[in-house]
Amino acid sequence: MIMKISRTYLILSVLLAGLAFVLVLLPKTTRNKEIQPDKLLIEINDPARFVNPDFIAERLINEDPSLQLVDVRTKDQFSKFTLPGAVNIPLNEMSNEEWDESLNHEDKDVILFSNDDLYADQAWIISARQGYKNIYVMKGGLNLWFKDILSPEKPSETASKEEFETYYFRKAAAQYFRGPSSIIKTDIAPSNVELKKKEKKISAEGGC
Repeated sequence: MIMKISRTYLILSVLLAGLAFVLVLLPKTTRNKEIQPDKLLIEINDPARFVNPDFIAERLINEDPSLQLVDVRTKDQFSKFTLPGAVNIPLNEMSNEEWDESLNHEDKDVILFSNDDLYADQAWIISARQGYKNIYVMKGGLNLWFKDILSPEKPSETASKEEFETYYFRKAAAQYFRGPSSIIKTDIAPSNVELKKKEKKISAEGGC
C-alpha cells in the first residue's frame, strides 16, 4: 500500500522516534522477544503500518475473523462509542500483561485506533517494542472514520470511476454501520444503496 507522507506525518515520525528511544530505556519485559531499537525506528517510518478506514470497513462488513480492533482511548470514551467488535486497551495500560492475549496474535491483524493517530501511534510503539507482530494503526483514527465512512462526500462530476466506486462503497457502508449491531450512532440519512457481503476470509489480507 503506497501512501504519500505529508509534512505533518514527517514531524510526527520524528516525535515518535524520540518516544521510541525513551521506551528503549524503560525496564524490559520478558513475555516477548523485544525488537531492536534500530529496527523499531525503521518500522516507525514505514507507511505500511497504517491502514485506511475503507480497508477496515470492508473487513468488518465481511466479518473477517482475522481482524482484531483495539481502541486505545480511555474507558469513558470507549463506553460512549467505538467500532464494532473492538476491545478497549487504554494507552496507559498497553504494557500490562493482562492484555497479552488481545495483542499477541500470529493469525490476526491487530488494528490500533484512537480519535486521530497520536495515541494509536504511541500504542503501536509500545506493542512493537514488546515484540508483538501484525500490529497496525488505523490512519486518521475515528475522526477520519466518521468523515470518510459515515459521512462520505459525493465526488464532483469530473471525478474518476475509481472515486465514484469508493463513494458508493462508503455510502453503502454508512448504511451498514448504522444498523442495530453497531455502537456508533450518526445522523446520516438512510441510503438506498444495497451492500452485499463477500465470503469470509480466514487469513489476513495482504498489502497492509
